[in-house]
Amino acid sequence: MLGGTLPIPLYALRAPRMGFGPFTTTLVFAVYALGTVLALMAFASLSDRVGRRPLLAAAVLATATSTAPFLLADDVGTLLAARFLCGIRTGVFTATATAAMGDLAGAERTRRVSTVSTAANMGGVGLGTVAGGLFAQYGANPTHLVFWAYLAGLVPAFLAVIVTPETVTARRWITRRRAVPASS
Repeated sequence: MLGGTLPIPLYALRAPRMGFGPFTTTLVFAVYALGTVLALMAFASLSDRVGRRPLLAAAVLATATSTAPFLLADDVGTLLAARFLCGIRTGVFTATATAAMGDLAGAERTRRVSTVSTAANMGGVGLGTVAGGLFAQYGANPTHLVFWAYLAGLVPAFLAVIVTPETVTARRWITRRRAVPASS
């Protein structure tokens, strides 16, 4: 979640250089939300089939890959692509990490897992915005340095995923049919 909000304070720096205004800023937010929702719809149950750890490891690698367009962004199209990819990996992370925490904690601690998951998600949202703002205000070359620092932070995250025990022992090849509820 931190990585999802990290770029937000940088829009004030990017907008004049890229020549965009409020509508494009809104579009950038919408593309992120679209990526997140699509990832939740498409990948929320994938970790039930392939395991939590492999999907979390893939999500960390995808996070590193989705950070690269932010480093390269010099036009609105690249920024939109970066935000869409960022949204996708946020959706994969959110669903998989919450499921993994629930598995590791056990059924008797579901309330605690829910609280910790919510705090981690909302804490990440807040910390990402603050960190991005600090880099924007005080960093040299903030639209790049913040992402290099973020990439460095992904190394211990990847190592943590590697040492975390796999909680899905019996792969469940369940395919859930997605449907939009009918309105009355």
